[in-house]
Amino acid sequence: RYFLAQKRRHPFFRNYCYREMAFDKQDISVCENIQDQFDKGECYNDIAIKKLDASICNKIDYGDNNKVCERVVSLYLAIEKDGILICDKIEPKFHTKDKTFGLSDKYECFSNVAYYKHNASICKDIEIQRFENLAFKEFKDICYKTIGINYKDPSACENIENKNDQYTCYMDIATFEDDISICDKFMESIDQLSACYRAIAIRKQNTSTCDKIQILSLKDGCYNQIEAEIKARTYV
Repeated sequence: RYFLAQKRRHPFFRNYCYREMAFDKQDISVCENIQDQFDKGECYNDIAIKKLDASICNKIDYGDNNKVCERVVSLYLAIEKDGILICDKIEPKFHTKDKTFGLSDKYECFSNVAYYKHNASICKDIEIQRFENLAFKEFKDICYKTIGINYKDPSACENIENKNDQYTCYMDIATFEDDISICDKFMESIDQLSACYRAIAIRKQNTSTCDKIQILSLKDGCYNQIEAEIKARTYV
């Protein structure tokens, strides 16, 4: 294959061939044959992630891609090994754009490890950060909400401090699972309960669930929407 890579005339295919061979062999020396700096960096990046060896990232000489490589390797290490200890070592650096904050590398690491391990208790290790009057998200709530919605786990939603986010978390699970018991157990007002019933009724096309709605306008809307959707299917 090394001979075939040398014979490739077009640089793109030659570089791709070297990169593929380097990855298969887990041999960073093969990456040295790639002329394009970006492709060479990607070659190192692939092997660094595969080997979970952040030191290989230091060979990347293209923009700040070496730092990106290190963060990705750290994340995979955190997922594979002791996530909390590895995430805790990451310096929290915030990336700003249009005066809003994105997730920092540190707290994104905690959230990802909690998600992949389906372990909401990891979310509690995330500190809540506030910066002046700029828009922000509470990373801990995001962590719990991600686990709650993706794993259909209401117990994770219980830990969300922001009431609107907590309601959305319960609502999404109830709707996706078609489970009115979640509405009954967790909705805190008649408005929320009625909206929850309505969402499930429309999704299941079940007017008997509309019967449970206590707000008349929502109940009528529930019946009307189901009827309209059934008629629309009939005429298709």
